[in-house]
Amino acid sequence: MTDGVPETTQAVATPASPKPDDTPDTKKLPIRLVMTKGGMFRAVSTAGHLLHLAEQDGHDVVVRWPESVYKDPEMRGDPWEYFFEPPMTDYAGPIGKLTGINSLYPGTVTSTEHIFSPRIFRGIAESQDLPKDRHLGHSILTKFIRPKAYVRAMADDFQTAFLNRPFVGLHLRGPGRLHGGADVMRDLLQPGEPIPYKFYFKAVRRALRQNRRALVFACSDSQDVIDRVRQEFGKRVVTYPSTRSRFGEMHESHPENEGAVYSPFKLGLDVLVEAMLLARARHFVHGNSNVSNYVLCAAPDMPSTFVYEPIMGKYKERMRAELAQQKQAAKG
Repeated sequence: MTDGVPETTQAVATPASPKPDDTPDTKKLPIRLVMTKGGMFRAVSTAGHLLHLAEQDGHDVVVRWPESVYKDPEMRGDPWEYFFEPPMTDYAGPIGKLTGINSLYPGTVTSTEHIFSPRIFRGIAESQDLPKDRHLGHSILTKFIRPKAYVRAMADDFQTAFLNRPFVGLHLRGPGRLHGGADVMRDLLQPGEPIPYKFYFKAVRRALRQNRRALVFACSDSQDVIDRVRQEFGKRVVTYPSTRSRFGEMHESHPENEGAVYSPFKLGLDVLVEAMLLARARHFVHGNSNVSNYVLCAAPDMPSTFVYEPIMGKYKERMRAELAQQKQAAKG
């Protein structure tokens, strides 16, 4: 005994003694987030949202993207690691027996409370909305979605060389963009037109009146779109040397691109660098996409124009009517 306390009891009570949870045999393992197919910023928005939820509950997360459309047969490693630093842990062990994050947070991908890409109607993937709290999104991106140094350097070098004065950012997808409700929004905004150019261009001209020396940094997966933007704004237009097709949607192996061969790695790198540069614009003109929602959160105070804003009331009315019809049909 020491000072009336049994030695065995004193040893357990000593602050320097390891806690049971700190011992190697009982150390808490991370949980796993395994991405599925989809574009770069569908993955980024999904990862950012789930990593935030996991951190709040005290989980460490290892991210893998084995089925990525950007997986390149000429490169080693996981596609997430091509572009990003590990978000939480450097865990390199097997992940098969780790708890899957989706089992802990079911239904969050199409939630109305999704931080980056909320749905207007819960569970309806084709009702994508804008982020509700851009500053929260920004803090999550800063913490967890960290592009590798070479990616940041590519964006910096391009801006220094070609975007060395204020610029208006324009993100305009080609006619193949149909997800998230984009097809219905286009029809409501300008019926019969696969791309509502006049509304995008009107917004760009308005932004240029406030930034008279500004360039126009145009981003699209479609070369036809880029050509049309150049016709409208001429020498003001700057584009990143991205891989494009006439139609776009190269990452989805669309039938319109049948027979064409693209570097999966470069497709991913291109869209990532473009989005990082768009977040440095004086004003951002955009439609409905995960890329746009990323940019809005990456630069939460940047002024922006959502070209579909004027028809969003009608869009919600149409969606409600369609959902009511589906519900009635299901009742028989």
